[in-house]
Amino acid sequence: MTDRIQKLFVVLEACGVRPPKLHATKHGLRAAHTGYTVALSELTDDEVAAAAEAYVKGPNPFWPTPGQLLELVPGIAEAEASWRKVEFGAPLSLLEHEVAQAYDEPRQFRQAYRRVLELWKNTPPDERRARDARGTPLLALSPRIRAELPRLLTDNQENHP
Repeated sequence: MTDRIQKLFVVLEACGVRPPKLHATKHGLRAAHTGYTVALSELTDDEVAAAAEAYVKGPNPFWPTPGQLLELVPGIAEAEASWRKVEFGAPLSLLEHEVAQAYDEPRQFRQAYRRVLELWKNTPPDERRARDARGTPLLALSPRIRAELPRLLTDNQENHP
């Protein structure tokens, strides 16, 4: 059971977060491990580690739920809100439309959307301003980003079957 969820549990305990009583038995710990594995399956190892780090840096004496950890991952809320727009046929932004055309499955859409947001945030501000000034609202329309998305998703899925 040495994996990213076990590492998450170790980090939380090592930083003084008290585990629930459920973790006291092997069966309970295994059940918790399974639940967290399923709930956090869309995250990369780095995102799980960053969420754990953010959680233990806050005033949190109690064990986090998977939802509390997900809230600490950048882009999760935006990706979920965007997927809901796709799902319910609401008007889409250019980025949402671009990603939805390539990925119509919820999990893949959310992962792709988060990766594009990450790439966008790592783009130099002057390049972002130039794109905005030309009327292209998001980097997702560039050939570079289109080329990056399949690789980013493949890398993530290989790391987390």
